[in-house]
Amino acid sequence: MRANTTFLSSAIVDFRQPGLRSGQSARPSGRKHNVIAVIGDGSLSGGEALEGLSNAAVLDSNIIIVVNDNEMSIAENHGGLYTNLRLLRETGGKAECNMFKALGFDYRYVGDGNSVEALIGVLGEVKDTPRPTVVHVHTLKGKGYKFAEENKERWHWNLPFDIKTGEVTVETGGDVTHLGCFDIPLIGNIPNIVYLARPAKRNIWPCLTGRWNKPRIRW
Repeated sequence: MRANTTFLSSAIVDFRQPGLRSGQSARPSGRKHNVIAVIGDGSLSGGEALEGLSNAAVLDSNIIIVVNDNEMSIAENHGGLYTNLRLLRETGGKAECNMFKALGFDYRYVGDGNSVEALIGVLGEVKDTPRPTVVHVHTLKGKGYKFAEENKERWHWNLPFDIKTGEVTVETGGDVTHLGCFDIPLIGNIPNIVYLARPAKRNIWPCLTGRWNKPRIRW
């Protein structure tokens, strides 16, 4: 699951079915599930994510929200929300000023979010929780790959590359953008694809006119 702003809200409640709560939909059959949403700190400030947090905090549900805090979006984060995330990191999650607790969540902090053992431990502790819970994990963007650790923004995405040198191994056919090159190589050879793009053609057109087959576009 990608950790973007829409998945948090999607995990919480389907407004087309009033009264249906995530984590409760399976209860009539007697089954019990853990409902988990994963979101990155870069997406956390999105309007839909904030709406999702607000709703999740007051639902009588067992939702677990994993906040992957690597101190980055594509570039560095800015805003008041991130001031509180920084305070929580600096205090090991013990700061009295805690926006998640203020909303009504139970809260757990993991300082080494790249540690599989630490994650298994905390997820085991919150499994089957009866209350909305936030698991705040501090991670290093690009962990384990030297080039990505040293240049986090540059390595937010990439075309195929030589793992030893970090050099791109394909031709792009001209100037390209994050949006175009991230998606087009994956779908460009699929016949009759319909690519749903943002309104600004300039965002992806250079990539579409490159070496890959040009899909049909709905603007």
